[in-house]
Amino acid sequence: MVGLMDVPTLWLAVAETARSQGALPCLAVPPREARDYHAGGVLWSYAEVAERVSVLIERYAAAGYGHGHRVSLVLENRPEFMLHFLALNALGCWVVPLNPEFRSDDLAYVLGHSEVDLIVSLAQHIPAMTAAVASLGRRIPVVNSQAFAASIDRATRPGRSGLPQRGSESVLMYTSGTTGMPKGCIIDNEYFFFAAERYLSFGGTATVRHGEERLYNPLPLFYANGLAIANPAMILSRNCMIFPDRFHPSSWWTDLVATEATMIHYLGIIPPVLMARPVEPDEKRHKVRFGLGAGVDPALRVAFEKRFGLMLVEIYGMSEIGICSADVSTERDGKTRSIGLGMPGLEYQLIDDGGVPQSPGTPGELCVRRPGPEARRGLLKEYFRDPETTGDLWKDGWFHTGDITWSDAAGRTSRPVRWKRRCERIRQFVRSLLSRSPTNCAMRRSMRVSC
Repeated sequence: MVGLMDVPTLWLAVAETARSQGALPCLAVPPREARDYHAGGVLWSYAEVAERVSVLIERYAAAGYGHGHRVSLVLENRPEFMLHFLALNALGCWVVPLNPEFRSDDLAYVLGHSEVDLIVSLAQHIPAMTAAVASLGRRIPVVNSQAFAASIDRATRPGRSGLPQRGSESVLMYTSGTTGMPKGCIIDNEYFFFAAERYLSFGGTATVRHGEERLYNPLPLFYANGLAIANPAMILSRNCMIFPDRFHPSSWWTDLVATEATMIHYLGIIPPVLMARPVEPDEKRHKVRFGLGAGVDPALRVAFEKRFGLMLVEIYGMSEIGICSADVSTERDGKTRSIGLGMPGLEYQLIDDGGVPQSPGTPGELCVRRPGPEARRGLLKEYFRDPETTGDLWKDGWFHTGDITWSDAAGRTSRPVRWKRRCERIRQFVRSLLSRSPTNCAMRRSMRVSC
C-alpha cells in the first residue's frame, strides 16, 4: 500500500485509497427535504468519488486546462465542489474559491486581482458572476456547473509544463475583506500535507482513527478550515467528509445520527445555540466523540460536554498557517480560556513591540515558523501580488500572527486577543476607502488610525 503522505497531491491520495480500499466512505451529505440538491442525502465511497473526479479531469484537460491555470469555484458547500477541486488539483490548476455572498465590489476585486481563467458556478450565481466580470472589462468564461460538459470554454492560454508537485500552487484563498480588501493566500500542496500531519497528531481527546471517522463540518468550503485543513486530514487518513449546506440548529443532532458522524467542527456561536434548544432524543443517540473549534465560553464548554456527551477541543489557527495549537486535555475549571499546547513541526515565540521574546506569563505577539532553513514550507509563502503585506507578516524569519497571548510554565497558551491584526485591518480598510473615494490628497495625508 502506497503511503498517502508520500504522494505529491491530494488527488493521488484519493486515487490510491480508491484503488486499495475503494469501499471506504469518502463524501456524504445529510438528507434534507427542503434542499434543492441531494434531498435524500448521499454517501459516496472513495471508488465512486475517484470515478466522478476522473471524468472531470478528462473534461478539463480536453478543454486545455492544466498546470498553472486559475479556476474559480462558486459551488457553495455541495459535494460537487470537492469533485471539481480534486480534478483541478490533479491537473495542477489553482482553485480560487468564491463566497457567493461577497459584496459586488469584493467579488469584482477578487476576480480581477486573481486573473482567473475560468469560473465554474451554480446557475443561481451566474448573473452575479457575469455582472462582476463585465465590470472588469475583460473576458472570463462563466460555466454552469450543472451543464459543465456541454458548456466549458477552451483555455485561452497554455498551461505550464510538468506534473504538479508538493510545491505547486493549488488554492488561492481570499480573506473575507471585512476590514479591508481581500488578500489572496497562496496555498500549495505542501500546505495540505503539513496541515493534515498536525491535525492527525492531536492525540488525547482528539485522536483521529484512520479509516473509521466521519467528520461533519458546517463551515464553508470557501474558507481554509474545511478546504485546506480538515478535508486534507480526512483524505490522508482515509476518512469521510460530511458537508451540510450550512449550520441548521433544528436538525443538527438528526444530521449527526443520519450520517453516523464521529467528529464535528464548530464555531463559537454553535454550542450556545444548541444549549439553548430544548432536549431532543437524537442529542443522546449520536456517535460523535469530539469537536474541534474556537471561541466557546469555558463554563459553557463544561455544560455542553456534560449534556451532549462529547468533548470540545479548542484550537488556534489562521488561514495562512493552519492549526497551530489544540487543547486536547480533559482538565476543566470552567474559567480558563486555553488553546492548549503547540503542534509538532512548528517553533513558537511571544515577542513585545520591540521584537524581544517574552517569558511565560507575559503577554506578547505570537510568532510561528518551521524549524530549519525552510521556515515557510507548508505555511503561507506569500500573498498573491502583495509583497508589501507578505513582508509585514514574515519578518526576521518568523510569521507574525498579530495576535496577543501568553503562556504558562507548561507551555499552555491562552486564547489570543486579535488586537494588533485588527488594528492593521482597520488601517487597510481606511486606506481602501480613501483610494476609492474622491477625497482630496490633503485629507489622505492627514488621516491616521490609532489603536
